[in-house]
Amino acid sequence: MEQPVHFFNHQGEKLNRENTTLAVFPGADHMFSHKDHRQQVSKLVVEWFKKQLSE
Repeated sequence: MEQPVHFFNHQGEKLNRENTTLAVFPGADHMFSHKDHRQQVSKLVVEWFKKQLSE
């Protein structure tokens, strides 16, 4: 039986509580099919990694 994606997200959060960020993109699907959503996600990911690597 497949586990829902949110199950794995919560498992990851338990392992790394201090470095998690949740962002909600209204209207976005799980593949971020719309170009604007992909750009927004990419910016957040880059900023997250910059923050993590600078600590």
